[in-house]
Amino acid sequence: MIPKTGWRIFFFLMASLVAAQQGPRTAAELFSLANMHSGNGRYPEAESALNQAVRVCAEAGDDVMTVRAWNGLGELLRMRGRYAEAESAYTKARVILESNRGDLSDFPAVLNNLGAVYRLTGRYSDAEKRFGARLPRGQAT
Repeated sequence: MIPKTGWRIFFFLMASLVAAQQGPRTAAELFSLANMHSGNGRYPEAESALNQAVRVCAEAGDDVMTVRAWNGLGELLRMRGRYAEAESAYTKARVILESNRGDLSDFPAVLNNLGAVYRLTGRYSDAEKRFGARLPRGQAT
């Protein structure tokens, strides 16, 4: 069994190796990197990886992954108490979904997360609207 500090060193070395690689990263690599950094309390690095994922996905025209990157970024920002920025990230994901792009099965999570930000900031009527919002037409619950 590897001691806890051993895992931290391993993850640090892996992150350093990934960071040293030249060329564009895939969205999957960036999501993994963000998850690893977040799990190790390295939130600025996680935020950077998620911002890169948003850019990579948007440039590739991948609405599904763009929504998930915005939602993931919103989660990180909300967890850190940066509610206005989290709201902006969730709203960007919601706008993509409301235009019937992306995977509509992500819609409930985005609305729930947006509602959570409203609740945390005392905007209870806005939270109620988001928690009770209907899905776009054709989307099963």
